[in-house]
Amino acid sequence: MLVNLGAVYTKAGRYEDAIAQYEEALRNPSPDDYLAHNGLGVALIRTGHTAEAVEHFREAVRLNPRFWKGRANLERALAMLNKPR
Repeated sequence: MLVNLGAVYTKAGRYEDAIAQYEEALRNPSPDDYLAHNGLGVALIRTGHTAEAVEHFREAVRLNPRFWKGRANLERALAMLNKPR
């Protein structure tokens, strides 16, 4: 439920609210934690916290190695960190 609300907030551009929902979801372990880590990573990127997002994408992939979306987000975030600014 909290992960879904986080996704709604992300789509609405309410990234701080999304981050709060994902963090709350991660306080209560669940088999879907990989989705919360991925969503949190997306919201963090959108607020300029790419390095922190990388850690959440890594955890999403660790929790579910077949989660292609998390792997794609991880690769994108790592590429963002390696780009000259």
